[in-house]
Amino acid sequence: MTHRQWLFPWACLLLAACAPAAVPVGDPIVLSAEQVRGLCAGNPRVGDQGLLLWGPSEEETSLPGPYDVTCPDVTLTHSGTEVTVRAATLGDALARFTEDAFLLAYYADLRVRLPEPGVVSADSPAELPENLQGEIAGIDVTVTPQGGAPQLLLRAGKVTPLRVDSALPLTVQTKTSRTVNPWPTVVLDPQAGTVRATLGR
Repeated sequence: MTHRQWLFPWACLLLAACAPAAVPVGDPIVLSAEQVRGLCAGNPRVGDQGLLLWGPSEEETSLPGPYDVTCPDVTLTHSGTEVTVRAATLGDALARFTEDAFLLAYYADLRVRLPEPGVVSADSPAELPENLQGEIAGIDVTVTPQGGAPQLLLRAGKVTPLRVDSALPLTVQTKTSRTVNPWPTVVLDPQAGTVRATLGR
């Protein structure tokens, strides 16, 4: 992984931490039926800061939030503070977030993972350059199954894989001491095929 890949995403988050508070948002942009058809045909997906993207990467079209778009195979909603994606399966919903969205990332592109049904894990921070290891100390990631108690997935740079009920919704919370996480709270609902993610401020 290049030096740029480690520093650029986190530099953006540091800048976001110093940005003024967001102003209230209005109603979702109203699209015509023709616009919705074109959007749905263009593989709609969620990018950085909840931006709605569609079309081939070289001719990508974008729409900032708030938005509310329903396609035959996916619904994408941006309320101004939260993005919800509903698809046939949880995997399909997760796939609608681009790499640049950094969904479930806890530091740079180190992420929380669902390697198999009923297991929640995360990328090991051991691969971080030594001069960045200290950044991990102030990051906690907890996983809370619906109706259950929070369980620590990451603390002080140590990842503890968790076993959970694969049918229950999970809330993944990332708490940081020095930076702003792009999605501090993410709710994953396997039964509904839904990802609900709160935008970092």
